[in-house]
Amino acid sequence: MKDFTRQIARWKKGARLTSLSDEFERLASGVSGIPSVDEVLPDLHLFNNNIDILQFYRTYRKYSGKFNLHFLSSIPYILEEECRLGSALLRYLLQQKNTSGQTAKLQTIGNAEGVIARTITRLGNGEVSTLTNSPTLANMHEFDSKRVDNCFFHNGPFFEITRDRLKNSKTLNHFSNGFDVIYEDTTFQMYDTNREDQIAFAVQNLKSNGLFICLEKCNHDDIDEYLKREDQKDLKFKTRFYSETQLKEKQKTIVKPMQFGQVTLPRLHRAIKGSLRHTKLIWNSCNFYIIAASNEIKQLESFLELLGPACITSEFEYESIPANE
Repeated sequence: MKDFTRQIARWKKGARLTSLSDEFERLASGVSGIPSVDEVLPDLHLFNNNIDILQFYRTYRKYSGKFNLHFLSSIPYILEEECRLGSALLRYLLQQKNTSGQTAKLQTIGNAEGVIARTITRLGNGEVSTLTNSPTLANMHEFDSKRVDNCFFHNGPFFEITRDRLKNSKTLNHFSNGFDVIYEDTTFQMYDTNREDQIAFAVQNLKSNGLFICLEKCNHDDIDEYLKREDQKDLKFKTRFYSETQLKEKQKTIVKPMQFGQVTLPRLHRAIKGSLRHTKLIWNSCNFYIIAASNEIKQLESFLELLGPACITSEFEYESIPANE
C-alpha cells in the first residue's frame, strides 16, 4: 500500500484548511454568500416524469442547509443532476445490497452537510449506510440538526479517512471492508492539483468492484473558452440568485482561489485512469463535469443503465469522453 505521508503534509497546507477555511465557515453558517431565495427549485420538466427522481428530490430538499443553498445557486442545473445521480445511486446501492446480502455502503467526500448521503440513507430504509465528511464545523451542526440512522459524519478533511481510522473506530469500523460507492464532490481542487495521488488515496477505501464518481470544476487549455463558459454560468444562471456586487465578491474570495487547484478535463481523466480501468463522463455543465469509474465494466454499465438522460438544458453542455475509453 502506498505511503501518502508527504502528500498529506502538503494537503494540510491546502487552501481549504488555511486561506479559505473561514470563508467556508461563513458560507455554511449563512453569514456570507446568501442568495436572494430561500430555496432553489428544480426545473421539473427536466426530470422527464421520472417518479424515482422526483421522490429523491422531495426528500433531498428536507436536508438541504445553508451551504447547499449556496451550492445549488452557483452551478447551473446541479440540483437536477444531484437528484438524477442520487436516485440512480440509491437504486444501484440497493442492488448491491440484494446481491451481497450485506448493508450497502456509500462514502461522500465533501458534500458539505451531507445532503446526498442523508437522503440516500433515509430512502434506503436501513439497507444503505453512509459516511460523509467536512472540515467545516457549521456543516457538522447542520448534519446533526436532522440526523438519520446509519448516516455518519466525520468533521475533518478527506485524507483523515483512512482504512486504519475506519478499522479502529467503534462507530465507523463497519466501513473498514470498503465502500460500494465513493462520491467526491468538488473537494480535491481545494487542496492541490495532484489528482493522481488524491484519487489513489480515496480509492483505497473502495471495494475492488466499487464505483468511484467525481464532480469537478475543470480548467481549459483555451482560456477564452473557459471564460466564455464562466460568463454563461454567471450571466444566465447565477444572476437569478445573486446581485452583481455579490458575484464580484464571490469571484474574489472563492472562485479565483479555487481555480489554482483545478486541472483540465483530459488531466482529470488520465488521473482517474491511473487508478481505475473504465470511465464514463455522465454530466457536463459549463466548466463542471461528473465522471463515473470502476475496475469492473459490468458494475459501471449497471449504474449507467439506472442513470437515464442528463437533467440539463443542452445549451450548457459542451464535451464528452468516449465511453469506457
